[in-house]
Amino acid sequence: RTLGSDESIFSDERLETDGINERTRQNELQKMVLSRFYWGEKSRRMAILLDRCLKFNEPVLLVGPTGCGKTTIVQLLSPQGLSIINCHQQTEASDFIGGLRPVRENNGDSKALFKWSDGPLVESMMNGSVLLVDEISLADDSVLERLNSVLERERTLVLAEKGITDVADKDSALDILTATAGFQFIGTMNPGGDYGKKELSPALRNRMTEIWCEPPDSEEEFARIIQNALKRKTIAEKVSSAIWEFVEILKRDPVVGQQVVFSV
Repeated sequence: RTLGSDESIFSDERLETDGINERTRQNELQKMVLSRFYWGEKSRRMAILLDRCLKFNEPVLLVGPTGCGKTTIVQLLSPQGLSIINCHQQTEASDFIGGLRPVRENNGDSKALFKWSDGPLVESMMNGSVLLVDEISLADDSVLERLNSVLERERTLVLAEKGITDVADKDSALDILTATAGFQFIGTMNPGGDYGKKELSPALRNRMTEIWCEPPDSEEEFARIIQNALKRKTIAEKVSSAIWEFVEILKRDPVVGQQVVFSV
């Protein structure tokens, strides 16, 4: 069967027929993001591919340079709630799963000094909502290994850090959490070649459907984005033209052109 060209697959009409336009207007956060957003060629492609992956409950990895719209697209396609974890080099497993926290208000019924507090990953799995792990490649591999079982078909997580609920009960076992229907896992990262970035381990990367996200690369699309963002429409065309001309000069430079990543 002929699937058609990229223009027909990633067209404005496809946004309507796939129900993406309707899904992006279901809450106030989406409406606010959409008010300053322009559906260009690259953003339509990203949204349609991401939407198709989510319909099949596939964990997704969005790979692209900074500013190409990865996080914004996820916000628009998450009408039922979205939890975000911003990863960095000091990210720990407890930032995903949770951990023991001091009991601040003790009503006298329990003498426990610490109480388990669920992390964003556990809450999203229990509530059946979307979890966005931003800049996932910045976290240490030993931390990301805890995600492997979540990205399998069974979508389970062993909460070994939580311990056994009842120590006196010999049959008491570790808490094994299975994701509720509706749970979606989305990761974003910059290409490994970017300065200070690294690649994900093959074991983790192969568990996700990878979508390459490209920034706008045409003057027409760039101008539409600028005109949509600026309030004074009278100067929008001149501003976008001046910025594009400056970018083209940088790209033609034999040294700078190979190092500069341009994004809107």
